[in-house]
Amino acid sequence: MSGAQKIPPCTNGLLIFQSLPASGGGLVQVIGEATDSHITHIGIVRKKGDQCVIEEAIGSQVHETPIQQFLNRSQYNWFKSVSGWSSGDIQRFINEASKFLGEPYDFEFRHDKPINLLLVKYQILL
Repeated sequence: MSGAQKIPPCTNGLLIFQSLPASGGGLVQVIGEATDSHITHIGIVRKKGDQCVIEEAIGSQVHETPIQQFLNRSQYNWFKSVSGWSSGDIQRFINEASKFLGEPYDFEFRHDKPINLLLVKYQILL
């Protein structure tokens, strides 16, 4: 089913959760075990001109990925938006997340790092 999923409307701040294949390396397995979940990756949707991109931390750094490429990576994708957030709240979140583009991947996933705090804060509101 990989690649067959319909692309959702490009909505700023939409979160896409993924279950990456175990063949993705040891980090995928470690994340799954540490969180006791099959969800091992997350991306943030952002409109960029007439394109829809995903801001994500994968590989060696935080970067943008075209949405179809992102969706093709996983057989299972779950879409979630935050209810109760104004468009201004979502734009502030996107602006904060975008500050991390180009930053190295946080292999330790320390909760005291700003990007992780941002995601934890956002996740609590889901």
